[in-house]
Amino acid sequence: MTFYKIVLLLLFLSLSGCATNPVTGEKQLNLMSEDREMAMGDACYPVYTQSSNGLFQDKDLQSYVNQIGKSLAQKSHRPQLNYEFNVVNTSVINAYALPGGKISITRGLLGLMKNEDQLAGVLGHEIGHVSARHVAAGYTRSVLTNLGLSLLDTVMSAKEVKHREYYNTAAGLAANLIVMKYSRDQEREADALGMEYMVKAGYNPQGFVQSMQILQSLSQREPSKLEVMFQSHPMSLERIENAKSQIHSNFAALPLDTFQLDEFEKNTKYLKKVIPAYKQYDQAEELVKKEKFGEAVSLLKKALDIAPDEALIHTTLSAAYFAEKRYDEAMDEIESSLVIYPDLFVSRFLSGLILHTTNEFEESITQLKTADNLVCDNVNVVFYLGLNHEKLRDQETAARYYKRLLQLTNKGEKAVYAYQRLCEWGYVRGR
Repeated sequence: MTFYKIVLLLLFLSLSGCATNPVTGEKQLNLMSEDREMAMGDACYPVYTQSSNGLFQDKDLQSYVNQIGKSLAQKSHRPQLNYEFNVVNTSVINAYALPGGKISITRGLLGLMKNEDQLAGVLGHEIGHVSARHVAAGYTRSVLTNLGLSLLDTVMSAKEVKHREYYNTAAGLAANLIVMKYSRDQEREADALGMEYMVKAGYNPQGFVQSMQILQSLSQREPSKLEVMFQSHPMSLERIENAKSQIHSNFAALPLDTFQLDEFEKNTKYLKKVIPAYKQYDQAEELVKKEKFGEAVSLLKKALDIAPDEALIHTTLSAAYFAEKRYDEAMDEIESSLVIYPDLFVSRFLSGLILHTTNEFEESITQLKTADNLVCDNVNVVFYLGLNHEKLRDQETAARYYKRLLQLTNKGEKAVYAYQRLCEWGYVRGR
C-alpha cells in the first residue's frame, strides 16, 4: 500500500464517516450509522442476555426496570432510539449498554441496591454511554486499528460510498464491544449525563452517589467480585467526588434527603428472597469447576429448598448429575428447568446433550434445534446436531452441519472430527 493510497483512504474516511455527536453537537469521525447501531443492538442483545444466564424470572421486576429505564431514556439526548432494559440472571456485578440502547443490569448488582434512585443512577449512567455514542466510538477505533491492506484496496476501488466493508471486517470485534474499557473521560461524561437524566426524570441524584459508594465499598472488601465491571467501567474515588461536586453545583436546591423506596422494595422482594439461594448456587458452581460434583449437588439441593422456581439452579443441578452419569436424575432436573423457563439456551443445550448421551437422538435433535434458534451458530450445538444425524445414518444432513461447523471454526477436536468425516464421505478432499 503506497503512501498515496493511505492518504486517499484517510480522506475517504473523513468525508464518509463524519457524524454529529448528539451530546456535544460537534462533528466526529464515526463509522457506525444510527441504523447500523440499532441493528447491531437488536442482533446482539438476545445473545448477550443468554450468555448472562438469561432473564431473571420475575416478570414484574423486568417490567419495573424497563419502565424506569425508558422514563430516563426519554430525558436523554437520543430519545428516539428503541430502548430496552432487562435484568439478567447472573451474580456477576455489572451493568452494560449495547449499541442502540439495549441495556442490562445483573441480578448481582441490583441485589446490592436499596432504593429506586440508586437503580435510576446506574441505568442513567448506561444511557449516558449510549447518548454520547461511546460504543460507536470504540467500534470506529477498532475498525481503523484493524483495517488490513486487502480492505484498504477494496475501499479504494469501491464504486459507491458504502460502509459494508467496515462492518464485515469488524464483525469479529462487535462481540467484544460489551467488555470495551471506557476511558476515564467517557466515564465522567456518562456520570454527568446520567445524573442530568435522572434529575429530569424526578430522581434524587444522591442515589447515583450511593450506588458508586456501594461499589467502592465492595471493591475494598471483595475486589474480585467487581473485576468484570471494573474492566469496562474504571472506578475511582475521583468519580464519586466529581458526582458530589455536580450535585453541589447544579442540584443543591433539590430535596436531597428523600429517596423512592416503596415501589423498589415491592418489586425487588422476590429477588431479595432468593439471594441466599444464589449464594449457595455460586459456591456450588465453584465446586463443579473443581469436579466436586457430590458436594455441589448437596448445595444446589439446599438452594432449591429456598428458591424452588429458579430454572438456573435446576439446570446446574442437572449438569452436576450428568457429570456423575446419573442420567435419569439429570433429565428430571432439566425438565423442571424447562417448565419454568423454556427459552433458556443452556437448558436446551444440556437437554439435547443428555438425550444424545442416552441414545435418544431424534429427541436430542429437537432440543438442539431450539437451542440453535435461541443462540445461532454455537459450535457445540452445531456439532451435536451433526453427530445426532450421523447416528441416525442421515449422512447428508450430518454433512451439512459438519460443513457449517467448519465455517465457524477449524480448531479443536470437534472441528477435526467433522473434517475427517467429510473427507471419509467424499464431501471434501483431504489436505
